Amino acid sequence: MELYRITVTKYSEAFADVRLCSTTASRFNRPLASDRTELMASVIAGLAGGVVATIVMTIAMMVMGDGGPPPTARLVAKFAGGDPGDYAMPGMALHFVYGILAGAVFAVGVPLIGLDLGSILIAVVLGLVYGIVLMIGGMVFWMRLVIGMEPDRDMMTMFGTVHVAYGVVLGAFLGAGILA
Repeated sequence: MELYRITVTKYSEAFADVRLCSTTASRFNRPLASDRTELMASVIAGLAGGVVATIVMTIAMMVMGDGGPPPTARLVAKFAGGDPGDYAMPGMALHFVYGILAGAVFAVGVPLIGLDLGSILIAVVLGLVYGIVLMIGGMVFWMRLVIGMEPDRDMMTMFGTVHVAYGVVLGAFLGAGILA
């Protein structure tokens, strides 16, 4: 029993400085009302930033793309059966859902790892890094492993560019504090 207390104590001491949404409440305590308010504000700002960034990303995809359906249409077609061209709109809707939710993950996740989105420059740099992470995840996991496609150089260039644009716009939106 004593070993258990020591382990829990050491564990809670090790994470005592972890902040929930950049507040002073410990993650091991019940969040205060202000913590919940701040968390909801981060989620809402992230969702809104995700909408804006996904719209910019989609416009860039349309300008740079080959006119075919988005890769998410291939994902829908893989599970629903049929031709990806038949699933362009459901694929685009799925892409918007991903983009919006990814915005909330970024807005909540960045403060959880101890970083701050208070400066627009820092937020843009963090957004750029996030866009690159999403790009790599999309190329390796979704395109190659899940969908089973081998994108050509033009597709990878477009895919990388639009994900970086997504991250930069998301970071700029959150760093500007539009919904803060």
